[in-house]
Amino acid sequence: MSRATKIAVSFRDCRTAVDCQIDAGRTFGQVEDFISACPLDEEHKAALWLWAWTRQSPETQHRMFAESDLFAESGVYGTVVYGSGHR
Repeated sequence: MSRATKIAVSFRDCRTAVDCQIDAGRTFGQVEDFISACPLDEEHKAALWLWAWTRQSPETQHRMFAESDLFAESGVYGTVVYGSGHR
């Protein structure tokens, strides 16, 4: 007879796993799926999501925002140029 062993997973463990996934080149969607499956409360999952988002390049963040429904609904049009030195 086998007995399942419960292993406590901490926020730090999940954050380390998120870092490893990003460093390994996983897509943001794959990292989001991992975060959703983490045995954490919604606040900690939100914090992990923000952490993963900040680890994306500005170009990736802009592309993902431009592809999102939020961008389409915002009424904002045009292109943001990174590294131009203009504000």
